[in-house]
Formats: sequence, C-alpha cells, structure tokens
Amino acid sequence: MLRVTLIHLLLLFAPTAIYVGYLLVIRKLRPVSKKNNVVTKKLPFFTLIAVGLILVVASLVSLSFSSGSAPEGNYTPPYIKNGSVVSGQVE
Repeated sequence: MLRVTLIHLLLLFAPTAIYVGYLLVIRKLRPVSKKNNVVTKKLPFFTLIAVGLILVVASLVSLSFSSGSAPEGNYTPPYIKNGSVVSGQVE
C-alpha cells in the first residue's frame, strides 16, 4: 500500500519537478539578471498542481479497471490446512 501511495504522490508532484528542472536548465543556458527575472516571477503552481491531480485521478481510474476480481465472485478467507496457511481467494 505504501508503494501505491508513493506512486500517486510522485504523479502529483511530477509536473512541478519537471517545471523546476526546466527552469534550472533555462537559467544555466540563458542567465538573467536579478532585476529582469521574468522567468520565475509568476510560477504557475495552480496549473502544475491541477495537472498533477489529473495524473493521480487517471492512475486511480486505470488501477480500478485493471486490478481486482469480479464483484460477483465468492471470497474464501485464508485458512489453515495441514499446518500451512492457504491464502484467501475469490472464486
């Protein structure tokens, strides 16, 4: 579960990280003066977070369609048989 949560957090913050990386590359290639720093005066944080949220929602929707069992199946919980644990399953 932690892995899934970390993946969704990564998707949420990926657009911001890519944009900040882009700004760093642009600043190295084309240095600007402190007075005329137009590139970083207005960062589009709302747009970046919105794109991140869209990515998270898309990944949650795709996860819901691609995983799990049929809803009409019968769930058998885990049980012990001859001293070993038989994992739960949906039949």
